[in-house]
Amino acid sequence: MVSAPAPISITNPIVPAVAPAEGGTAAHVQVIAPNANATILFNGRQMAARDFDTPALEQGKTQTFTVRALWSEGSRLVSSERVVDATAGAKIVVDFTKK
Repeated sequence: MVSAPAPISITNPIVPAVAPAEGGTAAHVQVIAPNANATILFNGRQMAARDFDTPALEQGKTQTFTVRALWSEGSRLVSSERVVDATAGAKIVVDFTKK
């Protein structure tokens, strides 16, 4: 009798937000969240900080990214998402305290 292999669980896959462009320049993203315990996701990947750089972007091209914040307000979980366009060297502020 042949038994099936044990299932594999991937808890933190390492997937780049976008493929870096050769010789490109990153954009800088600053996220402002309603509280210090908010979880920030950049293109679906949880970020450890509220200030971070995108992968390198090709000069003259625009890349679209999705930034999501999840936080608690009382007993309620709130989720908000912003879609931002970035260019090489840009400074982007994503403010979840403003509607």
